[in-house]
Amino acid sequence: MITFLLWNIAKRPITKTISNIAEIHNVDIILLLESELQPATLLIELNPLGQSSYEYSVSPLNACKKVQIFSKIPSRYFVPIQEDERATARLIKLSKIEILLIVSHGISKKNYDDESQSWEVGNLSRFISSIENRVGHKKTILAGDLNMHPFENGVVSAGGLHAVMSRDVARKKSRFVQKHEYPYFYNPMWSLYSNGATNPPATFYYPSSNNKAYYWHMFDQVLVRPELLDYFKDDELRIITNDGTTSLIDKNGIPNKIKFSDHLPVIFKLDL
Repeated sequence: MITFLLWNIAKRPITKTISNIAEIHNVDIILLLESELQPATLLIELNPLGQSSYEYSVSPLNACKKVQIFSKIPSRYFVPIQEDERATARLIKLSKIEILLIVSHGISKKNYDDESQSWEVGNLSRFISSIENRVGHKKTILAGDLNMHPFENGVVSAGGLHAVMSRDVARKKSRFVQKHEYPYFYNPMWSLYSNGATNPPATFYYPSSNNKAYYWHMFDQVLVRPELLDYFKDDELRIITNDGTTSLIDKNGIPNKIKFSDHLPVIFKLDL
């Protein structure tokens, strides 16, 4: 089992909180967005008493400043492949399977309109396809803060990420639109939307003054290609609300952005 932690930490210096979550959930790969942490500082927290479980994964291209990755998988099996300003790719070479991990931070709704976001997600889709062609398979998982809802055009459209809420649909692998073939992603984040009274309805809270206000937003997402569906377990996907000792949610039931981040972290696993 490989356990991933995905978290937009909003530039907060919360190394101890990250370390606590990593320890209690036995996290193998940590994916941080909007991080200004010095890697060495976090590694001290992650590897106490001189232990060297985690490594900081650096791409020689050094193009993507939006993502930091820390991994227990040795660097010779956790290989940087390609990256641009907003996305980075790693090839995880395991004994039975090779996995392509893409981590991305999409452009913000505060600075860009829906059309611009859809266009940029199209670029991300082409970025992913080019790497899949390069490595020769689609055993791909995409994780990140897409800054878009699962139901938005850029996420669901064929020219975007083409992410569907149904495993059965995703297992068809692709569909043709105007004689062009588009591969599917499966989007399990739908299952966490407003998931009962004891769980947060999504990962990010924003009380807009517009006529249309969602309040809760599922910008932080994990998308899975059909080729990995047998290894991905929906019931192991969860939004984290505490670090084992302290709640990440304030007294109003929303992310405590003063002490931690305005995003809640996400844990997901691959059963390998």
